[in-house]
Amino acid sequence: KAKRYDFILAGLLHDIAKPLSAIQDSKDKLQGTYSFPNHEELGYQIIKSWWISDKTKTLVRYHYLLRGYEKSLEKGLIGKANRYKRIINKLDDNLMKDLELFQKLDDIAKD
Repeated sequence: KAKRYDFILAGLLHDIAKPLSAIQDSKDKLQGTYSFPNHEELGYQIIKSWWISDKTKTLVRYHYLLRGYEKSLEKGLIGKANRYKRIINKLDDNLMKDLELFQKLDDIAKD
């Protein structure tokens, strides 16, 4: 809908590592769900040597960054939030805008 065709490959690959990172802790078992810790970085590690654009690799690596930061703050996980914030502070404004849009598009795709 946003006509961001440069997001197509990132959209296909951003959760590539979920099957490898899936865990089910006691909370997940009660809810019948799974968690996928660090699937973004693992996904990046899988694709980092592929012949695809650096932008696609970066979107895959950081697609959960903003949500992770927000969730860390909500849960009072200050150390984790600070780690996210250090990464955020190193990224340029254009990439941050792309990550915000990518997150919105990912949310739309889940509906």
